[in-house]
Amino acid sequence: MHPVTRSSARLGLRELAIADVEAVFAIYGSPTATEHLSFTPRNREQVEQIVVRSVTAATATPRTEYALAVIEQETAELIGFGRLALDPHQQRGATMGWP
Repeated sequence: MHPVTRSSARLGLRELAIADVEAVFAIYGSPTATEHLSFTPRNREQVEQIVVRSVTAATATPRTEYALAVIEQETAELIGFGRLALDPHQQRGATMGWP
């Protein structure tokens, strides 16, 4: 199913888009935001590659990854995102993450 969208009165979920690179970089490039994540801060080029890969994966058949932006409904500002993907290292396994 593409595109995925869900919403409530306050928040919305939508597919991650190329236009989200700067907003994702504000999170993934921040030492504070990534302090408790499994990786160190990313540079802008790395973030752009991650977003491009996620956007491309959204149209794959079969779809094995969902990267969704969390937005404030009132401003449409990206305030976070989450990812759910099949884990290629575990049979019938998946990984889930959100910053």
